[in-house]
Amino acid sequence: EEKPLKPITGDLREPRDRERTYLQELIERLNEIFGKEVTDEDKVAFAVHVSEKLRNNAVVMAQVRNNPREEALKADLPQEANKAIVEAMTSHSTLAQKLLSDEFSWEAFLAVLYDMLKKDVAGSLVEEVRR
Repeated sequence: EEKPLKPITGDLREPRDRERTYLQELIERLNEIFGKEVTDEDKVAFAVHVSEKLRNNAVVMAQVRNNPREEALKADLPQEANKAIVEAMTSHSTLAQKLLSDEFSWEAFLAVLYDMLKKDVAGSLVEEVRR
């Protein structure tokens, strides 16, 4: 008995579905960090704001690209993320204050930033939170 041929294009939805699931997981992680005090859009905008500031730092980006999370979090990312958060404080003061005063939230947020930088999903994350 012959097996049916699979289409050359395969299932094009699968990669998009995986990315959407990943983006939803990042949003959930941000919700766990920040709670319901502000909208999802504001949480995502803040994370994107900080990650984009970090993306402009060649040293941080090299460390993120070339190291697992545990190693990158021991390098320049925490210090540079702290600087970017302080710079963003005026426009994102509620979220920044939580990160700077709550060690658990800070560590969880650093992990989110690393993942956003590693997979370059800031734009997609903004699109996902708009849905």
